[in-house]
Parts: sequence; C-alpha cells; structure tokens
Amino acid sequence: FAMTRPSNLPGVVLFHLLGTYLTTKATGGALWRLLATPSMLVTLLALLLTSATSMLVNDYYDFKLGNDSSKVYKPLSSQRVPLIVAKRFLSYLYAGALLCAAAVPGVTARTAVVTGLMLTFWYTQHLKPRTWLKNTVCASLIALSPLTSGAAAISLTGASWINVAPLLRVVAMLFVGILGREITMDINDVADDKDHGVRTVPVVYGRKFASTIGLFCNLGVSGFALSGPVLESVLGSPTGASMRRLGMAAVGSLALVRRSWQVFRSEGLDPGIVNRSVDEGLLTVVFLLASFL
Repeated sequence: FAMTRPSNLPGVVLFHLLGTYLTTKATGGALWRLLATPSMLVTLLALLLTSATSMLVNDYYDFKLGNDSSKVYKPLSSQRVPLIVAKRFLSYLYAGALLCAAAVPGVTARTAVVTGLMLTFWYTQHLKPRTWLKNTVCASLIALSPLTSGAAAISLTGASWINVAPLLRVVAMLFVGILGREITMDINDVADDKDHGVRTVPVVYGRKFASTIGLFCNLGVSGFALSGPVLESVLGSPTGASMRRLGMAAVGSLALVRRSWQVFRSEGLDPGIVNRSVDEGLLTVVFLLASFL
C-alpha cells in the first residue's frame, strides 16, 4: 500500500473539490449536495485509483528495467515486497479503476479517466525515456484531476463550458506549473538519470536551458493566476472578494517567480537553490489555488 504513495491522495481530493466547486460556482448549484451524489463519489474514487496506479506501476517497471537496482530503500529492490505481489495488487487497482470509469458521468470525464490510466501504464516503459514526454505526461496527469471532476459536474448540472473559464484556467495553470516543476526537479538528478539512460531535459540540453524553461513556465503560471482577478477588477467594480483573489494570486506568483529567477541566475548549478525552489513551490500552490475561491 505504501508504494501507492498515499501522501499524494489529499492533493487529488483537493483538486477534485476545486474542479467541482468552480463548476457549481458558475451554475449556482449546491456544492456539497453535488459532491455527495454517487456519480461524483465514483469520479473521486477513479481519480484516487489513477493516482495510486501511477505510483505503483512506475516502481514496478523501474525495478523490472533495472533502474532501481541500486535503490535498496525501495520495497521491490530490497525484496520486502515480492514482484508477483506488486503485480497482482496493480492488476486489482487497474480493474477497480476501469470499473469506476464506466460509471463516471459524461463522455469528457470518462475519456479523461481512461486517458489518465493509459498514460500511467505506458509511462515508465515507453514515455519516460523520451525527452519532454516524461514531464508532459506528469503535468497532464495532475491537470486532468480538476478537469475530470469539473467535466463530471458539468455533465450532471447541464452547465456550459463557456461559463467555466476559471476551471480551464486552473487546468492550464496546473499543467504549465507542474511541467516547470518537473523539469526543475530533474536538474539535481542529472547524474543519476545519465547513469540509467533517462533523457531528461537537463540531461539532453543542460542545466541552464532547463532552468530557463522552469522560469518561463512559472511566468506562465503567474499569467494564468493573475489574469482572472485582474480582468475581474478591470471589467467590474472591485469588491473585497476580488481584491482578496488578486492578493492571493500576486503573493503566490511573486514567490514562485522569485525562486525560479534564483535557479535561472545560478544556471541550475546550485542544488540548494533548486531544492528550495521545488520545496517552496508547494506553499505557493496554496496561494495560487486560493485565488480561484
């Protein structure tokens, strides 16, 4: 069970709540009543299972491909968990996720769940070794969470996609932000990735190029986060709520870009700066997501 990284599951729940909230906010529906419906509960379960399978299948194939042979702290490498047990548990998780996918409301939401499951299965063997695809897939899987929940809520409430622009901004912001974060995280793993033949962006193009991409991604995150509150304040009369959203977006954006700029200035050569940028990025996400509430 620990191999499924249960610490990631609260984040999945948070994205589910956010995607559903932004849809009900646009339609004026009751959030908690919608969340309690069987269809939305099944959608949440499908997302949780997708997250769990992505972690376990990555460890499974990393071990089979020999990428984790030197990592004795991992359950499969240390033989604390037999490979056949991990394989059987993984098959149960995928079976449960596919059953849930059949009950997810709406074609768009069902397609998002199935796409996420396919990406998790292909990731380690076929996508992870390819430059850019590794990071793009990770970003897509996380961005799919609020999109799936929002699409399911739209199907149940009959809302129009035109009215859920904040949901689409969240999805775009998460995709760009996670893409930049994943590339930045790879900067400190250049030596290990080279040894195992993983062609990450820093391995192929260098740390300086990777730090530049990380900076541009976080500038994009800031643009997505700030555009909504700024337009809200410009096109309408500023209110306490709109100014609060603008303040949250500004604080999160400034903190994010500041750390990215430091990584860029150091050309990715200072591991401490890179680690601080990655770790503090989790805190800035709280401010950025709060700017949508």
